[in-house]
Formats: sequence, C-alpha cells, structure tokens
Amino acid sequence: MDKLLYRAWNKKEKRMYPVICINLNTNEVIVDTIAIHEDYKKKIPTLTYKYPSEVLVLQYIGKEDINKKMIFEGDIVRWKRQFEDYGRENFIKNEH
Repeated sequence: MDKLLYRAWNKKEKRMYPVICINLNTNEVIVDTIAIHEDYKKKIPTLTYKYPSEVLVLQYIGKEDINKKMIFEGDIVRWKRQFEDYGRENFIKNEH
C-alpha cells in the first residue's frame, strides 16, 4: 500500500465521505464534500466532523474488488470460489 487512505461514514446523514485530514489532537475529521455533493461545490468544499461521535473512520486495506473498487475496513464483500456453486459474504477487518 503506497499511502494511507480513509473514508468517513457520517452516522446522522448515513453518507460516506472521502477523508482529507484527520486531526488526532482534536478528534476531528475533515471530509471532501465536492466528491459527493454537487450542490456544495460553490458553497462548502469541506466539512469538519468529530469522531467517533459523528463519523466512523474507515481505512483502505490495500485490496480492490473485481471492479477495481477499493476495499475499506467494514466493507462487506461477496465472493464465489471457482469450484463451488454458492457465494459467501465476509465482513472486512484490517489485519495490519
């Protein structure tokens, strides 16, 4: 994994945001709203939330799914083994 990537799940809005910065001294997370909300582009490019009370912070685990989408802690993935005719689901936990 080249760099640490995070995203934040806003508990109240039930929305995921890309994380720009995490301040460990104040327990604040700055998120990018431009990537999510088109209407924020002219008004508010970033928002600051307190964690863990307002958002959950999830770390990229360094893996991608079959569609090249990044997998983060807490993601639920589904896979099918080549020689089995049933699927499985698994909750992703970061083992780093």
